[in-house]
Amino acid sequence: MLEEEGVAYKHWDASKQSLVFEGFKSSYLKLQVVVMQALLALADQTNQHQYPPEWAKYDGSPWTVYDDDDSGPLLVDATPEEVQFCEQAFKNGGVSAPLLRVQRVQNPMLWIKYANAKTLLQKKGDVNEKWLFHGTRKADPTTVAETTGIDFRYSAPGLFGRGSYFAERSSYSTSYEYKTLDGKKQMFLARIAAGTVDERGMRRDQAIIMPKPGHDSVRGNVREPDNMAYIIYDLAQSYPSYLLTYK
Repeated sequence: MLEEEGVAYKHWDASKQSLVFEGFKSSYLKLQVVVMQALLALADQTNQHQYPPEWAKYDGSPWTVYDDDDSGPLLVDATPEEVQFCEQAFKNGGVSAPLLRVQRVQNPMLWIKYANAKTLLQKKGDVNEKWLFHGTRKADPTTVAETTGIDFRYSAPGLFGRGSYFAERSSYSTSYEYKTLDGKKQMFLARIAAGTVDERGMRRDQAIIMPKPGHDSVRGNVREPDNMAYIIYDLAQSYPSYLLTYK
């Protein structure tokens, strides 16, 4: 049983499809924490939302669904295998500059939201997960990684409406790269749960606020001749997996 200042998660009531709590004597914020922990515990029971196996806590042990933001670093240097994967994707995306640093983002709250989104898409048909690039321009990516993740609510509508845009090519995201005070540049290599995609090509529409019925994302041309991006309109459908630093 999980407890947080008098609030306790008891069990999952399958008949009512609801979480059962007892002893609520705390603030709304504390209740949010307990609800999230309860969801993590439920995920552990169903073996659906385990954290990535490479995630490590301060003591070097793997993260579990019972751990929270205080259990380990939210940004940690990636393993050689991860660095190689990111370097290949970065280079294949059209940027020749070498990566100076690759940091893994270990944000448990963001991850569980993303895992839940994937589960819902899987039930609908297909997760269709993609690895894509995203630049935060003036927003510090470290803050983005450690807080809300990639959040289109802080941006104006783009060519395909108000959503989060993720480029297939790293070269396109250099137009939105973040510049550090010491002259370095940064962008994310992110996971996207694209689901069923509305292929729009050049049919741009800044009024879009969600995909058309039966679809979960949009793919369209964001710069001629052939720079393509995926756009999602649900914050939970993306996870900023790696922060890439380069010159």
